[in-house]
Amino acid sequence: MRLFLVILFAFLFTTSSAQKITGKIIENQQQSPLAFAEVVVKPITSGELTGTVTDENGNFSINISPGEYILEISYVGNKLYTKKISVKTSNLDLGTISVKNSQQLDEVILTARKKLIERKIDRLVFNVANSSKASQGDVIEVLKITPSIRVENDEITMIGKGSMRVMINEQMLQLTGMDLINYLQSIDSESIKSVEVISNPPARYEAEGNSGLINIVLKKSKNDSWNAQLKGTFIQRTKPNYRTSANFNYNKDKLTFSGRLGFIKHQILLQEDLNTRYREETSAIKTPVDIDLEGQVASAEISYEINQNWQIGGQYFFNTTKADILTRPETRISRENDEDVTIITNGQEPQHPRLHKVNLNSQINLDTLGKKVIINLDYLNNHNEDTKFYNGEKIEGLDEENERRYFFSYNNNVNDFDIYSAKIDVENPLKWINLDFGAKYNFSDISSDISSFSPGFILRPIEDPTTLMDTYPLPFQYKENIAAAYISGTRNFGERWSAQLGFRLERTEIDAHSILPNVNRYDLYTNLFPSLYINYNLDNQTNFSASYSRRIQRPDFYELNPYEYYRSPNLFYSGNPNLEPAFIDNVELNIIHKNLVTRLYFTKEVDAYAEIPVPDRDENFSVFSYENYIDRQAFGISESYTWNTLNWWSSVNNLDISYSNASFNLTAPEPDRNGFNSRISTNNDFNLNAEKTIIAGLNYWYQFAGFDGIFETEAQSATGVSLQFLLLDKNLNISLRGEDLFRNAIDRRSAVINGVTQEIRNFYDTRQFWLSVSYKFGNNNLKVRSQRSGNSDIERRAGG
Repeated sequence: MRLFLVILFAFLFTTSSAQKITGKIIENQQQSPLAFAEVVVKPITSGELTGTVTDENGNFSINISPGEYILEISYVGNKLYTKKISVKTSNLDLGTISVKNSQQLDEVILTARKKLIERKIDRLVFNVANSSKASQGDVIEVLKITPSIRVENDEITMIGKGSMRVMINEQMLQLTGMDLINYLQSIDSESIKSVEVISNPPARYEAEGNSGLINIVLKKSKNDSWNAQLKGTFIQRTKPNYRTSANFNYNKDKLTFSGRLGFIKHQILLQEDLNTRYREETSAIKTPVDIDLEGQVASAEISYEINQNWQIGGQYFFNTTKADILTRPETRISRENDEDVTIITNGQEPQHPRLHKVNLNSQINLDTLGKKVIINLDYLNNHNEDTKFYNGEKIEGLDEENERRYFFSYNNNVNDFDIYSAKIDVENPLKWINLDFGAKYNFSDISSDISSFSPGFILRPIEDPTTLMDTYPLPFQYKENIAAAYISGTRNFGERWSAQLGFRLERTEIDAHSILPNVNRYDLYTNLFPSLYINYNLDNQTNFSASYSRRIQRPDFYELNPYEYYRSPNLFYSGNPNLEPAFIDNVELNIIHKNLVTRLYFTKEVDAYAEIPVPDRDENFSVFSYENYIDRQAFGISESYTWNTLNWWSSVNNLDISYSNASFNLTAPEPDRNGFNSRISTNNDFNLNAEKTIIAGLNYWYQFAGFDGIFETEAQSATGVSLQFLLLDKNLNISLRGEDLFRNAIDRRSAVINGVTQEIRNFYDTRQFWLSVSYKFGNNNLKVRSQRSGNSDIERRAGG
């Protein structure tokens, strides 16, 4: 609370000297309010202009310092009124100003075609409206052609880094993996204004994560309109899959509402293989995974303009998934001069997560120059029951007595996540600097009830594992408090140079307890996260920028959960409640020349963590667990080029080359690993008719052999094709698509850990064929009296 009061006092101090000028403008003949007139205040001596536009009732309000000024009123470029005014130490009400207006204007819309790729001080902006995907699909299709971003295997990553966090209009989505992909595919590409790639997030955002942020900026709904979209998709993987969604948007007067509903039915077959060569035996585990998943997603967002300076809103998001996961691990153990032993197990891993998120927000504009306060209150609840039940089917290769035994393992993990947060952001542009500051408080209360029973081999198969449980579930409690404050300043130095410097201070408190395993952890640490950006515009076509930021990578709650279960007699999985955060330093140099984006980057990670199979060469089994075991440095270059010279062909091409050096902190010393990673990709669209309503696509990517932590990775690739039809004035969209046509997107990796060689091969059912149909409809002319103006220059000068 004291932190919030300090920020509020600082803000009031910086704004206390401003006075308010108010008035109302009417047209003298009809005595009617003159809406969207330009009101500009100019200092008599020298200084910056201050301005605004009148609202629908002709009212205006401007905050300004005491002094002598010239007041000018214009409409559509015609000057209607000029007057000298004197602003003292109190507010000035000019009353009603009557002007003569000969311009009759119902609606003026001024548009200017933006560059496809732009650079702001702390982010790259990809203007979707100017791309080939502006009316051809959904958010995922747009992200596939966004510079430096790649979408593969239900994961969104940055080239040269890892998974990205995604925001919609600055609101973080609490989704990952397939759930995130499904939600983004429900948003039509025509509703996207731009995609902002924030590779090094500034101080305003949480310091969590290394790979940066993606902010998807949606277009504002047209005034006095409603529209809707229905979409259905059939996907043929090894098994058939289905997906449907419905979107609705409504905007009338001061009320804006949007809602989304979605349903998915996914059936996915995976293959996960692990070969381990111990000193005296070899273990080969082949695990087919059959996922049958049904999910529903719903979201609603509402905002209301109480007046021109105050807007309130709220959001609700719901996501539930019911997944029946069946596995059948087959373990073959080979020993020299002995008969092979085969152990076959039937596994069940049902999951049923249910997520609710509520957000309340308010934005208060304190003047027409851009001073504003933004308040967000959030609550998230996620309940998930995660069960792992492995029951033996048969054993071959042992003596008759032992072949009558069956492997058995059971783990039930009931998790409840309650996360509360409050955030205040203040934007306070001054004459010499744009100052942002704010604070956030986040409290996470995580509780798990863990039931585990792994006797190994038993005499008969078990149909109901709960009959064997003679102990109560063991609780695991994890509480985390994060208090943060930040300040950031941005300043322009002439027309070409700009810079931003920010600092974010975060205080983290962790309290975790469990009985078995014995966990009694309390941590309290405070960290400072600086960020610096320098930007130089050489000309209208070329931009240079450099940035530095320090980040923290905190473990996910699932990784901290001390669950334990066996998938086979010699393959064990567990979480790690003692995981520590990793710290990352990032340096980047970016060059944008027309549609070519060049990124030079350097990353240093300390105490990085990952899931690693640690073998025990004496007992001949492996443990998959999360460990802080990597210190890594990497530098590289990334190129992204968008080619759209020809009217019938557009192409987005990416190249990334990096070199990394990694050292490891494991029980047994391991040598450093260093080497290159590289990747190329191309996405092409071909317009097959002059109206651009029939579009063919050809996409390809290739990942060269390289390194990932302690693993050596083999090369993989994927080829995709598409054909799209835009009918009925582009309201009906029919799309055909094939991905990974030749089944080459297979993850193969190997490592030598503790003197034991391990080889991993995973295939994720990525070859798939899509048929998608969507239809848009609506009414852009609700019967209300309204005027709109495209006076973008005055709105920019007024901070709009």
